[in-house]
Amino acid sequence: MRYNQHLSYNLSSTPLVYGQIELKPAHRFTCCFLVDHIINEEYIRSQARQLFLAGCREFVFVGREAERWHIGFDEVDIALNLNGTSEPVAVTTSYADKRTFADMLRNRLSEETLVPHDYILVYDDPVLYQKILNLLGFSLQKIISAAF
Repeated sequence: MRYNQHLSYNLSSTPLVYGQIELKPAHRFTCCFLVDHIINEEYIRSQARQLFLAGCREFVFVGREAERWHIGFDEVDIALNLNGTSEPVAVTTSYADKRTFADMLRNRLSEETLVPHDYILVYDDPVLYQKILNLLGFSLQKIISAAF
């Protein structure tokens, strides 16, 4: 599957690979991390720094490792704001339940906004990704066949 796979007009996805998330200028972004596997703390902080400096300020985490990612992003946000290098403080949210996360995302995707708002699903496990897509009503097979 390609990086930054387009799922709908304001939803895309990418596997978790440092430096692969591309943000469009003049858009607001919410990066949704679907994280089930343990990743070292420095990797999490590196990912957070990259996204903060690219202008993303809203992050959502779901999966077995959601709390670890949430804490890591909060720590980077605090450090950047203490040094005066970050603009607004980030909004970070964790969901323990996949269905609650999918319901929130489905509602947010249907909202109309004045400034374009994009959502990016960043995942470390294709099984968790497929579960979330199913809860959102997407078929991974249709997405893959549309890419070719």
